[in-house]
Amino acid sequence: MIESFSTHEEWEALAELVPGQLVLELGSFKGASAVVMAQAGARMVHAVDWHQGDQHVGIQDTLCEMWHHLKRVGVRDRVVLHVGRFQDVLPVFRPGAFDLALIDGCHEFEAVARDLALTVPLVRRGGRVACHDYGRWGVEAAVTEAWRRHGAGELKRVDSLAMWRVR
Repeated sequence: MIESFSTHEEWEALAELVPGQLVLELGSFKGASAVVMAQAGARMVHAVDWHQGDQHVGIQDTLCEMWHHLKRVGVRDRVVLHVGRFQDVLPVFRPGAFDLALIDGCHEFEAVARDLALTVPLVRRGGRVACHDYGRWGVEAAVTEAWRRHGAGELKRVDSLAMWRVR
């Protein structure tokens, strides 16, 4: 069992989105979501995290634990770890490179809005953005604002996981 703040229903919803997809994950913690996506058939998961924690999960080094979980469940070959802050790592990716982005980083409005601004251009047209902790802290307002600007179709929600297509 990998420590996580997601529900079983959120994992199921995420797993339905990833088969064959190139995925960008922002905020890995100890690797549970990356494992779920890799096991569900993601082509590759690019997981970005600075692995030093934050005010919500506490200050802690999570890199070795994530690496251990990826190896233990046998998905190390389908998850690429990018260690650093989102604003430093994301600019190196090509626009439109990803089919799906999962955002679960810092939860204040400004941070989520910044993360979405950096991430949405990296997702191909028709691709999906999923954000965890919708309805908590500043996540809902930032996600709703980004969806109104860049979204196609409805904003779907499973527990605190919000998902939408990029137009």
